[in-house]
Amino acid sequence: MVTVGVIQFDSVICQPTENIRRLAGFVAAAARQGAQIVVAPEMATTGYFVSDHLDTLAESIPGPTTGALGEIARANNVYIACGLPERADGGFYNSAVLVSPDGHLVGSYRKVHLWADDNRCFVPGQALGLFDTDVGPVALTSCYDLMFPEYIRARVLNGARLVLNCTDWVTPEPQVNMLGWSGRVTSGIASTRAIENRVVVAMANRIGTEGSFTSLGYSCICTQIGAFAALIENGQGVATASVDVSSLGADERLAERAARLGDYRRWETGTGKVVSQP
Repeated sequence: MVTVGVIQFDSVICQPTENIRRLAGFVAAAARQGAQIVVAPEMATTGYFVSDHLDTLAESIPGPTTGALGEIARANNVYIACGLPERADGGFYNSAVLVSPDGHLVGSYRKVHLWADDNRCFVPGQALGLFDTDVGPVALTSCYDLMFPEYIRARVLNGARLVLNCTDWVTPEPQVNMLGWSGRVTSGIASTRAIENRVVVAMANRIGTEGSFTSLGYSCICTQIGAFAALIENGQGVATASVDVSSLGADERLAERAARLGDYRRWETGTGKVVSQP
């Protein structure tokens, strides 16, 4: 069993020092509840819509922000996963880092599936972002990555038992009313990825408003059967839950997929049409 924590908070736009100060308080609160690994939102240290300010906000990894997160992790004896903008190779990445309880950088992940404002300023990542830790194999993901089932499945096929999603699901308010896009829906995505892979999914989302966009909240920790072990619907706060990250049921689920993979691929290409029986 591993105790996981998720942080739901409102980043102050373009104020990394203040955001790190706030994160420190939330991490400490999660640690007091027994958390061993704590997940913060996407771009938590800067705010999300900062494309015009990346020249001053984006950092190398490792860098000052990973150093500050390492100090927080060491002070609370926890792993921390957190999203931040990265500068590397002449470009910018929407990245997430994992730091260890001793304050060291375990690794970083660059968001693969870019969406909306991401496409204006970030380069897509090319790596899975899978890391061995004392609490088991951990996969870092960011927001829109959860929309791609085979991508999450690839993490599980490579051994992940805990999928961490640093996210900022947002919407203009009219879309909530018109389409029903909401935090209840996004938490359902996390739940679905968990049950279809028999893996624990911990998703930390923002709350609050940037410009005309509202962050949806509903941060959650989902068990291997898709149940919500912890859920923060609205407002700032932390939630923790002790979850089983063993491979219970995962091997059987993956074996079922492998046995039918040929059918799935034929159906995807339209070469294996099924005729309905009377």
